[in-house]
Amino acid sequence: MPDRTLAFAYVACAVFAAVIAFLLATTAERTIYVLEDSQPVWISQSDGTHDNDEVAASVQQVADDQDASIGYVITDVNEPSSVVHLYLAVANSEPRHQQ
Repeated sequence: MPDRTLAFAYVACAVFAAVIAFLLATTAERTIYVLEDSQPVWISQSDGTHDNDEVAASVQQVADDQDASIGYVITDVNEPSSVVHLYLAVANSEPRHQQ
């Protein structure tokens, strides 16, 4: 009888540790910035003098000039807890396997 109790206790602790590790890893993936060398630029307001095509063209031009990739992440209006939209301006438009 004690052998079963000890075996159950060991298995329960291992399962509990695996669940806690999974939850921490899932949370850390969304909160830890992997690229420490990135420099954010925030565009917080628009006065309406430029349309979206002009802004997208200028962002693409900066990405090309600086040889950088620029990303913009925004949560979905209808499902903010589960859907995220990612917009990218990549300096090199050719795929890596064609280089």
